[in-house]
Amino acid sequence: MVSPWSNLLPLEENTTAKVVICAYQGAWVPITFSYLGDAIGIYHRALLYGEEIFVFPPDLVPWNSQEPNCQN
Repeated sequence: MVSPWSNLLPLEENTTAKVVICAYQGAWVPITFSYLGDAIGIYHRALLYGEEIFVFPPDLVPWNSQEPNCQN
């Protein structure tokens, strides 16, 4: 089963798409807006420090979602 919350790696032409980077610490914490290509690099660096970040399209930010799993 494929989760609607995960995506395949982007195609080269999608790396310049704007995204929002956030963390979850009891509530969603917006970090910054970035380009997808840069956000992938930031994600990998965060993992090196034992941190987890999430990358969303700017029109699908979790703190505005009506999905029950996205509420704090």
